[in-house]
Amino acid sequence: MSDTLSKKQHKALLDVPEKDFDYGGLVQLDQQEWEQSALDGYTDEEVAAALRKETLKDMSQQPHKARAYVVSKFNQVDSELIENAKTSYDYWQAILSTHRIRTSFNLQEVIHHIASIRPHTPPSETKLYVDIMRKLKTVADYREKNDCKLKGMTTFDLPSDPQLEAVRIYGDGRKGFGCYPISIEYHLWMTGLVWLVRIPKTRKLPPFWIEYYRIHKGLEQRAHSQSRPTAKPSAQKKQPPSPQNPLEAAMQKLRQTQEDHEDRLVKTEEDIEEMRLYVVKDGIIP
Repeated sequence: MSDTLSKKQHKALLDVPEKDFDYGGLVQLDQQEWEQSALDGYTDEEVAAALRKETLKDMSQQPHKARAYVVSKFNQVDSELIENAKTSYDYWQAILSTHRIRTSFNLQEVIHHIASIRPHTPPSETKLYVDIMRKLKTVADYREKNDCKLKGMTTFDLPSDPQLEAVRIYGDGRKGFGCYPISIEYHLWMTGLVWLVRIPKTRKLPPFWIEYYRIHKGLEQRAHSQSRPTAKPSAQKKQPPSPQNPLEAAMQKLRQTQEDHEDRLVKTEEDIEEMRLYVVKDGIIP
């Protein structure tokens, strides 16, 4: 499942229904995925343009407890990566030139969340980390209380793709830049939300989350139908005049039956397509 979690965390995950589920990949990038992201990620020029649109936290105001820099999981010496950075802009440019933002995620939104981090702050003390953990713990607590089953019409406030990509870039205090913080990784496994950190074309949802989106699609359809205005009589389909003989009556009934059947087929196809678009929107399922 993961080579970064502790034995205690691995043991706890044995009780999670999705422990053997194939999400299309793991939480942490492996070496090959990291190298591929370095080739395919947003360029230095694109990142520079996005950084200039944000107000970056001043790195001159050092946090009381500074971040420890290590040799990352990807064998990068983090301290050397940022040693020549004199400004926050330099700091993020140095990091993002090595740990690139994957192009499956919105660049400006990821940069916006990165800009909320003051350089040198321990990862677990950033507002971004705290917000993501709050959301994940809410889901984890609900699943623990309800035996990993959906009850009622519960709605969750989930971390966004850009939030999770930003927290991955800033990394973990022990594993370095480019790695999801261990506590966030653990809670992604516990909540069945590993798919959130996979790129859209490879991500797969477990049954719990497929059911969640199915339920909320139903709510959306119900709300839409209740708010739909009643059709005016003039807009209703006109009925053909009554036939004058039995043969014409039979032919008219046959035509009407065929039209009704075609209408139902069209409506069914529209419903199927609407459901498909709902589930795949924002890259939930490829």
